[in-house]
Amino acid sequence: MNKKVVDLLTRFENSQFIKVLNWSMMVLFPVALLGSFAWILNMVILNPNGFIGNMININHWLDNLWFIRTVIGDIERATMRLLALYAAVISASVSAKIYRSPSLLAEVIAVVSYVLIFFHTVRNRRMIVDTSYYTSNWFIIGILVGYVTGLIFAKLGKANLSERSDILENWKPFSLMIGLAFILHILYAIFRTYSLDTVFFEGATAFSNRHSNYWLSLIISIISTFSLWIGYAGTLNFSTNIFSNESLANLNYVLNHKSGQVPYPFTPNSLNNGFAQVGGSGILLGLIIAILLISTNKRTIKVANWSIMPVFFGANMPLILGLPLILNPIYFIPFLLTPIINLTISGILMALKLIPVIVYPVLEGTPGILVPFVGSGGNITMLVYSLFLLILDILIYLPFVKLANQVAKINKEVTDDERK
Repeated sequence: MNKKVVDLLTRFENSQFIKVLNWSMMVLFPVALLGSFAWILNMVILNPNGFIGNMININHWLDNLWFIRTVIGDIERATMRLLALYAAVISASVSAKIYRSPSLLAEVIAVVSYVLIFFHTVRNRRMIVDTSYYTSNWFIIGILVGYVTGLIFAKLGKANLSERSDILENWKPFSLMIGLAFILHILYAIFRTYSLDTVFFEGATAFSNRHSNYWLSLIISIISTFSLWIGYAGTLNFSTNIFSNESLANLNYVLNHKSGQVPYPFTPNSLNNGFAQVGGSGILLGLIIAILLISTNKRTIKVANWSIMPVFFGANMPLILGLPLILNPIYFIPFLLTPIINLTISGILMALKLIPVIVYPVLEGTPGILVPFVGSGGNITMLVYSLFLLILDILIYLPFVKLANQVAKINKEVTDDERK
C-alpha cells in the first residue's frame, strides 16, 4: 500500500504542469525569502507597533525612522507584491523548456498577457492599476498564465531560432495568447464595471459579520488554508477586520468586568489567530520542526533553515515556495488537518471554560506561538497550552515528512537514470 502511494505521488510530481509549478516555486524561493526578511525588518523590528520594535522603543532612539522603513518596505513591495508577475515569467520560461521549445518571446508575452488581463481603467473612468493582482496572493494565476503561454509557444511556435527570427516567425502563438488575454481582459472589465466583485465580497463579509460563531471560524480557517494550498490567498482570505466589532466588544467587556463570559468567544481573532496561525496557515512552524528532526533531503533541510525565522514571525511564503507546498499532495492532509485539530480542541476547552478567550490585541508580527499568551493578558497556562498544540502538530507532520523522504529518494533515482 505504501509503495503504491509513493509511486502515485512520484508520477504526480513528474507530470508536466506540476514540474513547471515546482520549478517556478523553487526559482522564486530567494525572491520570497528576501521579501519576507524585508517585511520582518520593516513591520516587526522597525515598526513602533511591531513585536520587537515596541519592546525596544525603536521610535525613541532611531532618527529618520519613516525614511528607513520606506526604503526597506520598497524591497518587500518589489518582491512579494509583484510575485505573481514574476511567476508568469518563470512559468512561461520553464514550460517552454520542458516542451523543448524555449523562446524569449514567450516570457515577454506572459508578462504582457498577465498585465493586460488585470489592467483596468473602466471603474470610475480613472487610470487605476490595482496592484493587489500582482502580489503573492495571486501566485497560482501567474503560474497558469505563464504555463499556458509556454504551452502555446511549444505547440504553435518555432524553436531553435535566432533572437531576431524568434520574434518574426512566432506571430501565431503571439497573436493567440494576446487574443486570449484580451478576451479575459474584456470579461473582467465587465465584471468590474458593474462592481460585481465588490458586491460578492461585501455580501460574504456582511453574512459572516452577522454570524460570529465557532463553526464559521472553523469554515473560514478551512477556506483560507485550502486556498493557500492551491496557491491563491487573495480576496477570499478573510481578515479579522470583518469581526472588529465583536473583538472590540470582547475587549471592552474584559476591561469592565473582572470575571464572566465575553459576548463573542469564538471570533476568528480568538480562534484562528490564536490557534491556527502558528507559523502562518497550516501551522508551518510544526512542519519546519518536523523537517529538521527527521528529513533526509539536504535541500529540504536548507530551505527549512532559511525559512524558520520568517515562519516564526508568520511570513510563510518562503517555505511554501521552497519545499514546495502549493498543490503538493504529500502535505495536503496535515496542512488542512492541523488547524482543524487545533481549533477543535481549543473550541471545546473554551466552551468548558478551561482556557480563557483571547481578547487582547497583539502587536504586528507577534509569533503565533506567543499569540495565546499575549492575547490572554499574559496567562502562563496559555503559553503551556500553545506548546502542547505545537508538539501535537509536529507529531501530525512527522509521518508525512517521512513520506516526502521516500518520494524524494525515488525522484532522485529517476533523475539519475535520465542523466545516464
